[in-house]
Amino acid sequence: MLPDWLPSSLWDEFKKTRKKIKAPMTDYAETLILDKLDRWHTEGADCISIINESIEKSWRGVFLNGHAKLQGKIKCKNCSSEKWVSISGGLCERCR
Repeated sequence: MLPDWLPSSLWDEFKKTRKKIKAPMTDYAETLILDKLDRWHTEGADCISIINESIEKSWRGVFLNGHAKLQGKIKCKNCSSEKWVSISGGLCERCR
């Protein structure tokens, strides 16, 4: 089930992109990506832009990249710094 903040038309476009690059999602993969996006959205990331970037660049997944840095809202799990947080681990550069 899609989160309220995510337009179904945008999600359909992401799924079309995955099919076009010959990487269709399983139901489980779709759940994992949606859970990740919903978590990022709750933390303040601009997930619409994140999905659009993945579509634009024909990526298989979704990535924070510069979005967290630009938003300045996602915090480090260790020190609560609002600096960029890596996708893996959720820690800022200082705490890694």
